[in-house]
Amino acid sequence: MNSSQLVELNKNRSSTYLFLSKSFEKELTKEQIEELRKSSGPVVDPRSIASSKNDDIQEGFELITSSISEMKKKRIEDATIWLAADYAGVFLGVKHDILPHPSESAYSNMEHLIYQPQRSQVAFIYEQAGLEMDKKFTEPEDHVAVELGFMALLGKQTASCIELGKNDEGKHYAELQESFLEGHLLRWTPKLCEDILKAAETDFYRGIARVTRGFLSEDARTLSEMLADMKDAK
Repeated sequence: MNSSQLVELNKNRSSTYLFLSKSFEKELTKEQIEELRKSSGPVVDPRSIASSKNDDIQEGFELITSSISEMKKKRIEDATIWLAADYAGVFLGVKHDILPHPSESAYSNMEHLIYQPQRSQVAFIYEQAGLEMDKKFTEPEDHVAVELGFMALLGKQTASCIELGKNDEGKHYAELQESFLEGHLLRWTPKLCEDILKAAETDFYRGIARVTRGFLSEDARTLSEMLADMKDAK
């Protein structure tokens, strides 16, 4: 890949990570749902998934599209309550017997305890990368939304560095992405996604789970190939 292709790839990857992060962060607002209902195109840039033959990604986006169709049939207030109820059931402990807290700590011990060493590990990585947590978001640093948001930020920084000709810095951020994906997200999110598929009652969150599982798996390969290209570039 040449520089312009690397820039585009990382911008598209970043937008996908950001979409997934926002979907896990909290219930969708009326404004977000209205935006989805009015949209006539895909929820993320199709170039970020166009080349993928991954069944999870393709079928996940089909589920999300199906859910948006359902939203369009409902009043905005009803659609908001409908999705909020499913979010609460899956992520806020209403179905705690099915789904542990959506954080790396909870998925790294048999008792599903939060605020374990994984939280301190990722907090240190964020600090080293210059990331400051949004104080309005009170969940722990190893919450899935934060870890996905970190990947979105790194992808954006990688694209920016390459665009400015700072290829060594771009390579550093790409290596950090690969390390964080392999060392953290891929260690626990597949089980999280499996649990969401069991607990979710709407196609929207079932779709989010499948897209997340497929996208992270594919992105590991994407990063490996991208770093090989960056190492070969002069």
